[in-house]
Amino acid sequence: MVYTFKELGGEVKYLRRLVDKDDKSWSAFNPSIGVSDSGSYAVAIRSSNYVILPHGELHVTVGGTIQNKVWFAELSDELTLQNLRQIDFSQCGTDLTRGIEDPKLLWRDGKWLFTGVAMEKTHTRVARNCVCYLNKDATKVEKIEILPGYETKKPEKNWMTAYKKPKNFDYVYDGNGIVKDGKIIHRLRDNKNLSALRGNAHLVELGDGTYLGVMHTLYVTRGKKYLAERFTQVDDVHKEYRHRFVRFNEDGWVIEISDEFFFVSRDIEFVNGFVAKDDNYILSFGREDVSSHLGIIPQTSVHAMLKSIDDA
Repeated sequence: MVYTFKELGGEVKYLRRLVDKDDKSWSAFNPSIGVSDSGSYAVAIRSSNYVILPHGELHVTVGGTIQNKVWFAELSDELTLQNLRQIDFSQCGTDLTRGIEDPKLLWRDGKWLFTGVAMEKTHTRVARNCVCYLNKDATKVEKIEILPGYETKKPEKNWMTAYKKPKNFDYVYDGNGIVKDGKIIHRLRDNKNLSALRGNAHLVELGDGTYLGVMHTLYVTRGKKYLAERFTQVDDVHKEYRHRFVRFNEDGWVIEISDEFFFVSRDIEFVNGFVAKDDNYILSFGREDVSSHLGIIPQTSVHAMLKSIDDA
């Protein structure tokens, strides 16, 4: 079954479309909500200079090539953006012509940092995960650590860790890939519900030592579409992201999953942040690579829909 977020008991809150309301060239999407040790919430937002055309083609709005910027803001009690500012990468010591994709916010050692994806012609030709360390004011990145990866020619994106560094693993990704101390402990299990899963936001530690996260499966439909303005047919690519809540044990193994769901429509929706707040879970997500949103759902509703991976 595939459910809407509303059918699961959740609601969707609009957050942002443009980082600068006077500049329509730069979007505000794939936000990542995080929480500090003191209980304050913040969000990192990806901004890019492209839009996705109706047939799936990427159209650059300004600058000639695709570029990414990262913006940061504290969140009010009502989950509105406060002091939204662009993060400065000029002193990070790493060439970033393209920029960091999909920053995932964490609070560690008394300040904010985020993981993300780097891909640059000069040093990282294939997408690799990285860790960006912010200064205490969360205005600039002081250092970037690019993780080496494990398959030279395969892009590696969307690894997930927990807000407090786990004891038994460092990252999980894909259906059940587990990384510890720079080594892959395990790869995909032989389970149809795991083989197509891909990582999303970082994990929330539950009271029993297990972890809760969100993952997705991407469904791609290809065909042809006639464009009247071009008087021609073009390749048509439609992408649909379906999400699942996923529970991991203390070693990073998937033990429970939910049914699939989408937030607003069967299109591009990417969850990039996941936290607990009061009695709810908050999922921050982007739509169509242009806008930012929050999904708010009772924790009891999420726990009730989880079922054993062996029974799914």
